[in-house]
Amino acid sequence: MLLLNHALFAISVFVAHVAAHGVVISFTANGKTYTGEPNPDQPTGAASPIRAVANNGPVVDVSDKNMACGASTKVATMDVPVDAGSVVSVQWTKPWPHQWGPIITYLASCGEPCSKITDPTNLTWFKIDQLGASNTSDTTWVQGTLLFKSQPVQLTIPDKLKPGYYMIRHEIIALHNAMNKGGAEFYPQCIQIEVKGNTGNLVPSSGDMVHFPGEYQANDPGILVDVFTPKSNEPTYNVKKDYQFPGGPIPKLNPDSGDAGSSAAPSASSSSISTTSLRTTSSSSTGVIPSESASQVTATSILSTSTAQTPPTASVSGTCHAKRGSIKRRLESVSHVCDLNGFAG
Repeated sequence: MLLLNHALFAISVFVAHVAAHGVVISFTANGKTYTGEPNPDQPTGAASPIRAVANNGPVVDVSDKNMACGASTKVATMDVPVDAGSVVSVQWTKPWPHQWGPIITYLASCGEPCSKITDPTNLTWFKIDQLGASNTSDTTWVQGTLLFKSQPVQLTIPDKLKPGYYMIRHEIIALHNAMNKGGAEFYPQCIQIEVKGNTGNLVPSSGDMVHFPGEYQANDPGILVDVFTPKSNEPTYNVKKDYQFPGGPIPKLNPDSGDAGSSAAPSASSSSISTTSLRTTSSSSTGVIPSESASQVTATSILSTSTAQTPPTASVSGTCHAKRGSIKRRLESVSHVCDLNGFAG
């Protein structure tokens, strides 16, 4: 039986490769469907919010710049309206040839129409959705039960999200060969939207923002993984129990208080999310955000411009010259910095 299972697996992988791979062929939002470029080798140049890729193959190097939005991605012409809190649909090539691995979605604030962003590697992203196990079984993947059957992926834009231009980074990770380092296949593709309905002022913490490439490491347990070998003394691999998503958990969004990002110079658009201080990735192999809570703002992000913001202080040349009367009283108020016993002297 074991030999038969391995034989069937080998055949399915071979068929998947013969059938090539796939791309996003349509995107539906606010009741309207927008088509992409279903045949990258024969682009039509039609207006679309979906960034076309040069081919339907995967990215296999986590340090490749194409990890941002796909192979040699091209700027799309449209930024389509989407309501915060609404459900959007992403349709991939029918049928999708793979069955094992997660589907993960990120957002990035463009700060201006995303159609003006030529290099998506400069964007900083936060996770909004991740799908692993199917709803019917903990041992099967959504990729196999949904995409393999030509069904669209539905995901929700965060409710009360701050209005502005955003890039969706929608990604399938195929793990049929991920037991070998470099064997995982990444299919990221980007969609340009403008969040303008049902908006609020919710934004991610700067500590939850990530870069692509940069967020994933080749040795992450959700990337270098054998999804055909059972764990925990179970007869089959338990997706829900055993799989660790790369990129950490979905962060909580919080009201924009002006310091949720960094204190870097503001961009041209007030809707952009400032992200100087990104989420630490040293522990990304665990699939868990480091100790900082998603709702916290790091001291680094608050104090990163302390040099520019430090208020003028009284000049102290090395010795405090105490004077009598009102001057002495004023000096006493700062005696913890410069006292009359010559602490600074």
